[in-house]
Amino acid sequence: MSDTNDMKTRNLWIAQSVLIAGGTIFAWNAVVTDFLRFYRTEGTIFKISDCIYPNPITTPCFWGAVLFAVLLILTVRLHNGTEILGRQRRILTLLVVGTLFAWGNFLWGIRSFYSAPSGEGTSCSGVPVDSPLHTACFYGALFFTASLIAGFFYLRALRKSDRI
Repeated sequence: MSDTNDMKTRNLWIAQSVLIAGGTIFAWNAVVTDFLRFYRTEGTIFKISDCIYPNPITTPCFWGAVLFAVLLILTVRLHNGTEILGRQRRILTLLVVGTLFAWGNFLWGIRSFYSAPSGEGTSCSGVPVDSPLHTACFYGALFFTASLIAGFFYLRALRKSDRI
């Protein structure tokens, strides 16, 4: 395999890693913000029902953040050992699941937003928003989608590689 192909494959891995890291940072920032808001309002993080804002552990954002963290660990550890192609396939499978989960939640959020009376639309964290495009679900879905695209191209480059 040529040095050019090695560099292209490495750059695709870096792109996938940076996008997953960005998604992880973004998602956990949103979750921590939600936990702080929840704690300030409720005085505890253990209350689940009868809350002004939903407990962040019950929101899709929390579970998306968990998946991003798992993906980040898997991506960073991808080249430690053998079976890089198989490991990348598993990462890609999780990215497909995350992308479907994120866009499904975003579409649910759109439905909820436009079902609410005018001016009363909220994000999944219970915060009023002007548009569903201003929600963490939307940006999380974009991070998952971009990571999936980069991951697909990286898998394709690995398949062409003779050094798997």
